[in-house]
Amino acid sequence: MKNRMKKIMALLLAGVMCVSLSACGSGDDKESKESSSTDKKTEAKTGMTIAQNSFVSGDYAFGIMKKASEVVIGGSHNTLNELTDNANINNVQSDVENMINSGVDGALWWGVLDSYFQVGPQQFNEAGVPFAFFDCAPSTEEIQAPIDEMEYYAGSCIGDNEAFGEQMAEQALADGCKEAIVFANEIGSSVAIRAEKFKEVFEAGGGKVDEISHVSTTSNAHIEATQNMLATYPDVDCIYGVSIAYALGSYTITSQMPDRKINIYATDITPDSLDYLKNNSIQGLNGGHWVENYVAAALLLNTIDGKKTTDEDGKPLNLVVDPVVITPATADLYQKFWIDEMPYSYDEIKNLLYRENPDVTAADFTDFVENYSVESVLKNKLDAGKVSQEELDAAGITIEK
Repeated sequence: MKNRMKKIMALLLAGVMCVSLSACGSGDDKESKESSSTDKKTEAKTGMTIAQNSFVSGDYAFGIMKKASEVVIGGSHNTLNELTDNANINNVQSDVENMINSGVDGALWWGVLDSYFQVGPQQFNEAGVPFAFFDCAPSTEEIQAPIDEMEYYAGSCIGDNEAFGEQMAEQALADGCKEAIVFANEIGSSVAIRAEKFKEVFEAGGGKVDEISHVSTTSNAHIEATQNMLATYPDVDCIYGVSIAYALGSYTITSQMPDRKINIYATDITPDSLDYLKNNSIQGLNGGHWVENYVAAALLLNTIDGKKTTDEDGKPLNLVVDPVVITPATADLYQKFWIDEMPYSYDEIKNLLYRENPDVTAADFTDFVENYSVESVLKNKLDAGKVSQEELDAAGITIEK
C-alpha cells in the first residue's frame, strides 16, 4: 500500500479532497496546536438540533449514514433532523438555506458537487452555523483551502473514492477478468472518481475498459445502458458499478445471458447485495465507509462545544476512511455487526468527543480512521463476547493479538 500521507495528497490533487493528517510534534507545542480555534470553552450543550441531508428518502446508503450520525448525536442527548432531497440534485444547495432558516445548531452536509461547495460553506459560515462534510467533499485544494479558514467549519470525513475502484479492479484482475465496462454517476460527482480509478488499475494490470457510462439509475436508464453496452462489446467479462444500484441493474441483464460469464463488482454493501454475493450473483463488494459519519458528527460536536479539533497547523481535520472488502465468507459477519447492529456504540466512540474526553486530539481521530477495518471491528466484538473465535476462523478472519 502507498504511504498514507502520499496517498492522501494524491487523492487531494486527483479530486477526493480529504486529508488524513498524522499528529506530530511533542510536548506543549503539540498541545497548543491541536487546540480550539478559540480559547473560549463552552458547557456541553444538549437538546440541540443537528441537521443532515439525504439525497433519497429510504435509500439504504443514506439511511445507514444517518444511523451512524444518530449514534453520536443522539448519544450526546441531541436530535438529528433529516432533510430529504427527493433525488433532485438542485435540492442539495437548497438544503443549506433550509437548515439555516430552520435555526439548527449545526449541520452535517452532503454537498456532492464542487459548484455547491463553492457556495454552501460560505452561507453556513456567514450565518454562524457550525458545519461538517460527510461522504463528499471538494475535489480540489483550491476549493477546500478557503473553507479550512472558515470559523464555523468543523472538518470532514469521507470514504476513499479511489480505494473503492482500486480494490474492485484488483479483485477483478485476480478473478481472471480481461475486459470491463463501468457504470458511474455524472462526471464531476465525487463517486465518479471510483470509475476512473477502476479503469486506471484494471488497465495497469493488463485488462481493458471499453467504456465508462455516466448514466442515471432513474427510470432504469442504467439497465437499458447495460443491455446496449453488452451488445456493443461482446467480449466483456466483467462490470463495475460505483454504487449497488448499477450492479443490481446489470444483473437483471446478465442473469438472462446464460451463455456469457460476466462477473459483477460493486461499491456499497446493502442487505440485498450480501445475498447476491453469497449466491455468487455478484463476485465482489466493498463499502462500509459510512463510519465516516461517526467521525464527522464528532468533529461537529467538538466545534459546537468550542473545542474544534485541529491538526498541528491549526487546520480542521479532513479525513479519509478506507472501505472494507466483503467476501462470501465474511458476509454473515458483516450482516450481523454492520447491519443488524452498528459497528460502534456511543460508548465506543465517545472518546472522540471533547465533552466526554477533554484530552481528545487530532491523533485520536487519525488513529480511529486508520485502524478501521473488518478485523478491528470484529476484535472489539470478540472482546465483548459477541462473536466466537470459531466464527472468525470459519470466516478466515485473523485477529492480531
